[in-house]
Amino acid sequence: MATLKQNWWRVVVIVVACLVLNTVLHLTVFPFTLPTDFAPSVLVENNLVPPVAGLGMLVTLGALAAVFALVLENYLEGEP
Repeated sequence: MATLKQNWWRVVVIVVACLVLNTVLHLTVFPFTLPTDFAPSVLVENNLVPPVAGLGMLVTLGALAAVFALVLENYLEGEP
């Protein structure tokens, strides 16, 4: 845990970099609107899809980065 406390900024940088890369790649691959027969949701009508998706990715990537950092520190210490 000491290593994670000393290098917390690395986790933050990795999460933010992955969030930006993921957002850029999704914007280039997927169109902004997809044809559908359903009525638009409240998120779509209020243009809240990008912020909500970004927040979801931030939470998910942050949790994954924290888990990987803890596994690396606690279980792989001392291995080549």
